[in-house]
Amino acid sequence: MRKELDKELVKSFSGKYEDDKYPYEPYKKLVWGRLKLKGKYSVLGAWKSGCVRSSNAQGYKSFDFDGQTLYYTGRWKAGTPAQKKGWEKFNNINFQQKLLQISNQKTFEKPGLFANVNAIDGIGFVYTLFVLHCENPRLFPLYDQHVWRAYLYFINEDYKSAKTASQSWGSFEKYSTWFKSQLKSLGDIHPTELDRALWTFGKELKKK
Repeated sequence: MRKELDKELVKSFSGKYEDDKYPYEPYKKLVWGRLKLKGKYSVLGAWKSGCVRSSNAQGYKSFDFDGQTLYYTGRWKAGTPAQKKGWEKFNNINFQQKLLQISNQKTFEKPGLFANVNAIDGIGFVYTLFVLHCENPRLFPLYDQHVWRAYLYFINEDYKSAKTASQSWGSFEKYSTWFKSQLKSLGDIHPTELDRALWTFGKELKKK
């Protein structure tokens, strides 16, 4: 028997999202609000890799984001898993022009540019999917180990052994289909609210 998501669960876990630790505003403004910002992938890459904070408890480097002071953690530098150098390559104007192919895509299929993005040093599969999401958020949902784990839980598959997200396009496609079907059945839930709920829920499952 499949477990079902409902609005109460979504709102509950979305409300538990640690916004003070992982500020959602930069992502929401840049991706969903389409805020124009020079060097936007420096902010988005740092956000995706968990290197943006809203408070400066540990002497972090500050930066201005649309009038708000935010902070890069010490991990936001070259040679770390955050892959600062790789993310910054997406700020290149020529690469930005290429990314328009993804922005203009209408059907769910692997973009021709996928291999080019994936080949950038340190970016890899999940970060490549994040670039797809940033360029076309309604077509390509957010994806990582936590939402993947939540998905496995709700379809009654082995979520406990999911230490990372599946690294195959087929798995991402299955997750995307499921995510969109949940949005449709839930009604007036925005994709960001469902994502926050699944991310928080999957993160808690990891502790069990």
